[in-house]
Parts: sequence; structure tokens; C-alpha cells
Amino acid sequence: MSSRDDDERLGQRHADLSCEDSFYTTGGFRRWLLASLTETATAFPKQKGVTTRFTSHEDAAVRSNALVILFDLAKRHTALLERHFSTMALALYDAAASVRHSALLLFSQLLLEDYVKWRPTLFRAFCVALADVEPAVRASAQVCLFELLLPRSPLLAFNSFAGLLFQINGCTQHAQHSATLATAESAALEGLRGEGLSAQRRRLLIFRPLLGCMSGEQKLQTMAKLSQDVRHTPTPLTSLARTPPSLPFRGHAHA
Repeated sequence: MSSRDDDERLGQRHADLSCEDSFYTTGGFRRWLLASLTETATAFPKQKGVTTRFTSHEDAAVRSNALVILFDLAKRHTALLERHFSTMALALYDAAASVRHSALLLFSQLLLEDYVKWRPTLFRAFCVALADVEPAVRASAQVCLFELLLPRSPLLAFNSFAGLLFQINGCTQHAQHSATLATAESAALEGLRGEGLSAQRRRLLIFRPLLGCMSGEQKLQTMAKLSQDVRHTPTPLTSLARTPPSLPFRGHAHA
């Protein structure tokens, strides 16, 4: 075989590889993923297999692409929001910081455009993001929550604070503040619980700015509600009672 033939074959192989790369890294893959998700979501509304497979893929880039497309589809077909909300919300607890960051921004957009309303699971996920181990995620959560979203819902922090404090601390015995947590959410909350200094500091990243959103009257009302709820808990809330005086916000629940 001549060297010219070899050059042509190598050139063709290089073109094939370039096509493969462009398929997975640029618009080709995105278009294919969009077509697959669209077909599944619209033609088979009760079938979640394909969307779940993409959003739980081992590759974070695939999960991130799937998430963006799923959010875009949800805006076009609003009925998909309720059907796939739990799948979409789990991305806020994804193992990859890039996926968590994307989910945070995408949910913020949906909230700002009134495609979704606040619900306890969503607000709790945003608050957990305030204490994320990744600085970029923490910074985005601060901006999205306190500069964009809470000004539109000024009572949200006040109304949610007591339940959030119970759930983040793992105190699920109280009837008013019990919650069923997904596995990914439970794993994320584990890092915020306990008496270690690191966990306490991470909790303060959540509770301090939330208290900062409240008026003096709302803080007094929150204190009164926590005192009442703790007294009416059927079993002692020992995890709320052991915080050192130097970290007061968690200890106030027992005051």
C-alpha cells in the first residue's frame, strides 16, 4: 500500500475521531440527548426510565447536560415539572459540584419566572447549598437566595426557620417538623449534624444569614415558637441541647 493511501486513511480516521469528539462534547450530543428526552417525556409521560438513566449517569457532564435539557423541557411542557420534580431536585445533592451548581442556577431561574413555587424540600436544598463544601456553590447559593429569591418571598425564612432547624439537626420526632428525606438528601444533611466544630460552623453558614433576613419582632416570634415546639416534643432533643455557648444560634432552640 502506498504512502498516499496511508495518508488518506489517517486523514479519514482523524476526521472520524473529530466527529466522535464533536458528538460528545458539542452540539451533536446535546441534540441527541434533547431528542431522546423529548421523545420519552412527551410520548411516554409516565415512563421515567430514560430521564432517570441520563440524570444518574456516571459521567457528571452527561448528568449536567441532561439536567439543562430537562429543565428546558419542563419550561416548554409545564406538566413535566410535577412529574419529574423529584428527579430534578436530587441534582441539588449531586456528588459533582458542577451539577449541584447548575441545578442551583436552573431552579433559581424557574423560581424567578414562576414556573415552580417554593416547597419545603426545595428551600431546604437551597439552604444546604449555603454550607456546601465547594466555595463556588456556596457563593451562588448566597446570591440566588438572599439577593434574588428571598426579596420576592420576604416571609419565607421566618416561616421555614423552625422546621429547617429541626430537620438539619436530625430531630425528626416532632410531629410538626418531621420530614421524609431522600437518600441523597439524608447523606448531605449528615455532614451538617453532630457536635463537631466543623459541622457547627457549617450550620451557622445557614442559620446566621437566615436570621439576618428577619426583623427583630420575627426573631422574637421564632424564639417563642422554638421554645414551645421543644417543650412539646415527646422525646428530649439532646442534639439541640449540647451546643457550646460560643455557637448560640443552635442552642437558642433549647432556650
